[in-house]
Formats: sequence, C-alpha cells, structure tokens
Amino acid sequence: MRFVLGIVRKVAFETTNPKCPWLTEEAVRFLAKWIKPKDVLFEFGSGQSTDWFASRVGRVVSVEHDREWYKTVDRELQKHGNKIDYRLAKSKKEYVGSVGSVPDNSVDICLVDGEWRMDCALAVLPKIKPGGLLILDNAETYFPLGWKSNSFQTLWEQRGCLDKKVTLTVQAKLRGWRMLATSDVVQDTVFWIKNYE
Repeated sequence: MRFVLGIVRKVAFETTNPKCPWLTEEAVRFLAKWIKPKDVLFEFGSGQSTDWFASRVGRVVSVEHDREWYKTVDRELQKHGNKIDYRLAKSKKEYVGSVGSVPDNSVDICLVDGEWRMDCALAVLPKIKPGGLLILDNAETYFPLGWKSNSFQTLWEQRGCLDKKVTLTVQAKLRGWRMLATSDVVQDTVFWIKNYE
C-alpha cells in the first residue's frame, strides 16, 4: 500500500509540475528555494532538468552521451541562447573529462544524473565552490546508504556494474560535507554541501 500511495503522489506531482526535473518532489522544492539567478550549474546527463535550471540560473554547462537524446534536448534548449553550453561526449573519457575545462571552485551546483556517475562525481568535486551543492540522483543505486531510503531500486552493493573503488573514494572525499537526503518510492536524490575551508 505504501508503494502504491508513493507512486500516486509522484505521478500527481509530476502531472501538476510537468516541467520539473525528474528528481524527488522534496529535492525539487529544496532546489527551487536554494538556487540563485547568478548560479553556475554543471550537469552530467541532460533533459527536462537542463531546461528547468536554465530558466533559473545564470549559466548551465550540460554534457550528454546519447546522440539522439542530445538532438531532442538541443531543440528545446535553443530558446535559452548562449546561456547553455550543451556538449555531446562520444566516450566515457570525454564525458567525465568534460568538467576539466571548468575552473576549480567555480560551480555552484552540480547535478550528477547521467552515465558513469561515480567517476563524474569524483571529477567534479574540486570544481564545486565552498557552499556549493553536489546532487546525486538515484543515489541509492550508486552510493553506500547513509540515510533512510524508501526506494524500491536495487542498492549499490548489488549492482555489479559499479566500480566500488571509485564509489568508496567519492564517499571518503565527501566526509565532512553536509548531506541532505530525499527519498520517495522510486528514487533517492541526495545533496552534499561543500564546506568552507
């Protein structure tokens, strides 16, 4: 019954908020209050979130690996002009390495919601400003649980495709960052706030 009610709530929220990112409802509400018009956002994985963020922040850099999806999303993003640096990566190296062109401590928000999530999280950590956010969507399937999850998804330890060494390295580097976890029956969206040094 809890699962059914959770699905009904999620569908109701997405139906009444059709342009919102596909994150937890709590995460979307948190972000709507957190983000500022001059923020710089870096995003691994593109889509509805790219458009939503571009309407609210000063600059978006988004990287996508799927050529057909890139073409679809690119058409929607044209209305934002040069506010978005939208990149198509042809390989894992190019995808993860795309953040290399961004200066350290220059990103206000990073959403990791695409391919090779732990490699991307590791690469972006030095790029995030003190006080900035790292957001990991579907965190329960990529990261050791340090929060209560309501998701029905397979936990990270059960996913053989993950490089556990990279995951544990990211976990170690995030120690000391403040964490806020949101969870519904479909997914967990987790935020880490970088400490001021």
